[in-house]
Amino acid sequence: MTINGTLNLVLNLNEIMRSSKCDFEVKASKKECKELASVLGVESVKNVQAFGFILEDEESRYTLKASLKGQLIQKCVISLSPVKTLIDKEIERHFFTAYRKPQNQKSIEIFDSHSDRFEDPVEKEFDIGRIVLEEISLLLPDYPKKLNAKFEGVTVTKSGIGPLQHFTNKPFSDLEKLIMK
Repeated sequence: MTINGTLNLVLNLNEIMRSSKCDFEVKASKKECKELASVLGVESVKNVQAFGFILEDEESRYTLKASLKGQLIQKCVISLSPVKTLIDKEIERHFFTAYRKPQNQKSIEIFDSHSDRFEDPVEKEFDIGRIVLEEISLLLPDYPKKLNAKFEGVTVTKSGIGPLQHFTNKPFSDLEKLIMK
């Protein structure tokens, strides 16, 4: 089963269980790109697309593997000029069906601390847009910097007052003068 759509694609768990594998391809519409830019706090989102599959194993666990590509525009933290951020990342996420224990039984949950993968619970559906948003927000640089941008410093004074002068701190200079006499 292959599904194409926009970022608001939600895959029903029952559909995936019937075929045990679901291929998907999503591409953000112009409206979704504007919404993503607002949520992520960036200047603009040019494009975002993800394609991959969700695979069910024999223990009702699911593996999502996808390729995420995107182009976003952020402001440089030094010059405030636009910086293009390219995203090209392979995603692998693991999920398990949320099991609800009967209310009358007492049970003890045992977690395997030797597992090297983190699993998210899933109840009824996979929200592909949410997964894409999470991955992009983790991949975006916190302090985007334009190539060769250098901070030259800032001088802020009232009109008519000169900026502070830079003096080398020599706390024992007076003591040195006494010794030289």
